[in-house]
Amino acid sequence: KQVVELGAAAGISTLVMACGLPGGSELISVDCDPTAWKWMNREYPQVIKIWGDDLDLNMYPKDIDLSDTDFWFVDSLHTSDQLSKELELYRPFFRRGAVLAFDDIRLPGMYEVWESMTYDKFENTNPLHYSGFGIAIT
Repeated sequence: KQVVELGAAAGISTLVMACGLPGGSELISVDCDPTAWKWMNREYPQVIKIWGDDLDLNMYPKDIDLSDTDFWFVDSLHTSDQLSKELELYRPFFRRGAVLAFDDIRLPGMYEVWESMTYDKFENTNPLHYSGFGIAIT
């Protein structure tokens, strides 16, 4: 019912997820770049775009309950420091059985954070993505 995307960039993943969401679901997409979502050529009512730093929980509208999130897509700055901070900050909102997807886990520094995660996880780097893709279940 609820998806959170940390790091939208041009909005390609946002667009793909928005088109596949079941009715009544919403996608909360966060990015700090003012040019984010530039490939989305129209508005999608199921998408809530939030422009700001994903490490600042105060940027979320008060009516959003992050603990209701079923699917988390983490695709932000691609540094070990950023990913570590995101995991620490959002961990209290990861409900049991939520799916966490991580893009680019094979980039320098990212794999060490991926490896240190204690969730049930599966790496599917090939054929999905040459720079790494991982799925974890909380």
